[in-house]
Amino acid sequence: MGLLKLVNEEVSSEHKLDRLAIFHHIALLALLAGILGFTAFLHKKLEKRLRILEEKNPSEI
Repeated sequence: MGLLKLVNEEVSSEHKLDRLAIFHHIALLALLAGILGFTAFLHKKLEKRLRILEEKNPSEI
């Protein structure tokens, strides 16, 4: 019974590590998606600002 208990604890430990790894991957993907979304938002906002500036003074840009 001792060997079976040891194997069971090892499998349980590996399962916990797998779940932790999955959680970390999901958290990392969410972070990267947030960064990408924020970058796209800034790009759109800066593009709009540049267009407004070009309309006001096309010779300075």
